[in-house]
Amino acid sequence: MKNNLTSGGRVKQFRKHLRLTQEAFGEAIGMTHGNVSKIEKNEVSLSNAFLNAIKRRFACNSDWIITGEGEMFIAREEFIAIGIRYLGVKEYGEGLLKLLKDPEFVELNSLITTDNFIKENVSDELKIFLQQASQVWQQGDERTRKTLVNFVGAYLDEKEN
Repeated sequence: MKNNLTSGGRVKQFRKHLRLTQEAFGEAIGMTHGNVSKIEKNEVSLSNAFLNAIKRRFACNSDWIITGEGEMFIAREEFIAIGIRYLGVKEYGEGLLKLLKDPEFVELNSLITTDNFIKENVSDELKIFLQQASQVWQQGDERTRKTLVNFVGAYLDEKEN
């Protein structure tokens, strides 16, 4: 879908999507809010340094900024690949492992651990069930989650017998 704004207008749209002021946006990419303002008003051209900075910092799709075509954000896989290239495999891996131990990212750690367990130890039927249960869990409230825990426990007990 084509975005008919100017490139500066798309920068502004992107910044507002992130709910950042010009000052906060500029600070995040090493630029003054005055320069951000000039870019948004199309008073200065977009530099490769600017486009690379917003791509690296915010996963912004620079093609979308320039042409208005495609998605506002790059694909998740591309963003991760940028991080690996930027930091190197060892540093990125060590950082990722450290993050997975952080309580803020316990859900991601759980998803990775569960996914690996499922791939190695679970029948296709149970995989489908667990995927559906995961969707219900993510969308549900506390009551729904408690019911799901009880249901999964009963299901697993039944499979063992």
